[in-house]
Amino acid sequence: MKYFLLLVLSILCVQQGIAQYTLIPDSNFEQALIDLNIDSEGTLDGQVLTNDINTITYLDVNDKNIEDLTGIEGFTSLITLFCWNNNLSFLDVTNNILLEELFCDNNNFTTPLDLSSNINLRLLTCAVANLSSLDVSNNLLLEILFCGNEIDILPFNIITELDLSNNINLRFLSVYDLFTLESLDLSNNPNLEGLDAGAAWELSVLSELNLANGNNETLIDVSTLYNYNLFCIEVDDEEAATNGDYPYSEWFINEEASFSEDCNLGVEDVLAKQITFYPNPVQNVLHIQSQVPIKNIEVYDVLCHLVLEQQNAVSQIDLSQLASGLLFIKLETDQGFLIKKVLKK
Repeated sequence: MKYFLLLVLSILCVQQGIAQYTLIPDSNFEQALIDLNIDSEGTLDGQVLTNDINTITYLDVNDKNIEDLTGIEGFTSLITLFCWNNNLSFLDVTNNILLEELFCDNNNFTTPLDLSSNINLRLLTCAVANLSSLDVSNNLLLEILFCGNEIDILPFNIITELDLSNNINLRFLSVYDLFTLESLDLSNNPNLEGLDAGAAWELSVLSELNLANGNNETLIDVSTLYNYNLFCIEVDDEEAATNGDYPYSEWFINEEASFSEDCNLGVEDVLAKQITFYPNPVQNVLHIQSQVPIKNIEVYDVLCHLVLEQQNAVSQIDLSQLASGLLFIKLETDQGFLIKKVLKK
C-alpha cells in the first residue's frame, strides 16, 4: 500500500513538471516572439511555453508579415495588442478579456471582428482592414475608435452601418473616408469631443449625421468635409451653429450642409429627395426617376474605379455587363452632384 501511494505521488509530481505549450502555427508570429525574447526556447518549433506568454500585458507584432495570430489566446493577461500592417484574414481575441487597446489596421479580414468578450476595450483602431461590418455594442467602455480608410491604401473597409448607441463613453471617432456609410447617429454619445467624418473620395454617400447629443459644447473637433450628399447636420442649437458661434466655429463642414435641430423637417427640396433609383439590388437595368435634368452619370466600383459613364438625360442605365457587388452611381445635375449606392446582383 505504501509503495502504491509513493508510485501515485511520483506520477503526480512528474505530471506537474510537464511543461504546458501553446501552439503558434505561423512561423512569422513565432519569430516575432523570439525576437522579443518572449519565446524562451528560441527555436521555430510551432509552439511556445504557455508560461512565457500568459503574463505578457503588452505585445507589438506590427508589420511582421503574419497571416495567422493563432496562439494569441494564450496571452491571457494582454492589455495592449499592436498587430497592424500584417496579412491577417481573421483575429480571435475572445480569450483576451483584459484587452484595453487593440491596433489591427491594415490587414485583410475576411471574417468580422468578434469583440463581444472584450468588455474592457477602450481603444480600437481597425482602419483599412477589409471590414464590411463592425459590432462594438458590447464594448461599453470604448473611448476611441478609428474604423475608416486611408487614401490609396487597400483593402478598404466597406462598413455600411455603424451602431454606437451603447458607447456612451466614446470621446473620439474617425470614420474618415468610410465612403460606404450612409448615416451616422451620435445622439447617444454625450462625451464625444471629436469626429472625423471627412471624405477623400467624391463617392462618399454619407447623407445623415446626428450630432445632437445634448453636449455640443464639448464637441469642438468636427470635420465632415467633401461629403457632398450631406445637406443637413442635426445639432443641439441650430441658431448658434448657423451663426458660427463656439464650438461650431471650430467645425470644418462642407459647404452643402446646413444645421437643424430636426433634419427630418423641411428637406423635401433637397436633391436627394428629387432623384430615386429602382430596383435596388439590381441585376441588369437600373431605372432612374428624376425631377431635375441629369447631365452625366458615372458608375464606380467599390475600389473607386470608374467602370461606366453615360452622358445626357437618361431614365435608365444598363449595368448587365458589370461584375456583381457594391456600386456607386454618381449623377451630375444643374443643382449639384448626387451619389447613391446600389447592389449589383
